[in-house]
Amino acid sequence: SATYLLNDLHDLEADRQHPVKRLRPIAAGEVPVATAWTLFGGLVVAGVLLSLLVAPTYLFFVGAYFAMNIAYSKGLKRVAYVDAVVISLGFVLRILAGAEAAHVHLSTWLVACTVLLAMFLALGKRKHELLTSDSNHRAALGQYRKAHLDLALGVLATATVAAYLSYSLDPDTAARFGTRLLPWTVPFPVFGLWRFGQLLNRVDSAHSPTERMLRDVPFLANFVLWAAMVGALIYGVVGGS
Repeated sequence: SATYLLNDLHDLEADRQHPVKRLRPIAAGEVPVATAWTLFGGLVVAGVLLSLLVAPTYLFFVGAYFAMNIAYSKGLKRVAYVDAVVISLGFVLRILAGAEAAHVHLSTWLVACTVLLAMFLALGKRKHELLTSDSNHRAALGQYRKAHLDLALGVLATATVAAYLSYSLDPDTAARFGTRLLPWTVPFPVFGLWRFGQLLNRVDSAHSPTERMLRDVPFLANFVLWAAMVGALIYGVVGGS
């Protein structure tokens, strides 16, 4: 939470020029800058103390996430593709921290799926911003090209599906969940990735495609069906062998 506050404080003037981001609490003046800085400091202290309560090793992941986001706010966000890589690594650090806190095993394929999907979503947002904004709203946008983004998105979508399929076919996954039928759920992420790609091309609004995704009926219906099928397979509603 502190990193999000820091990013909004750092981008304050640019956000005020954006048709959607100008409505954010700090940019809109609903939260005074001094209050935001005070809250930022309090969240950093609270994050460190709570991390120590979880485990000393957990603090390593939280510290790495915090340091990476400071580097992002201070300069990495201005470099095309590097900005998307940093965002995706942030999601990886989150799941690694969660696994450390809960003492659970993480599949290598699941980590790969996470970083690929995060990259896909991040570059998808960049494409949408490129189609709906000018480069003044985000410094790195001027370095992006639509043709390159389309190619990267196609490669990432394919790699994400391949990683998900590999995860579902992994003998360790089958043993853990007691079913070999998880590959039958692959059509759902395929549709989800395709649907997100469709939302990217809608340029009638500057709203983030990830926000649209969470309100899109076909996407949400697909997600519910996927979750229902996975639950049925894992918990034995459908035969698991």
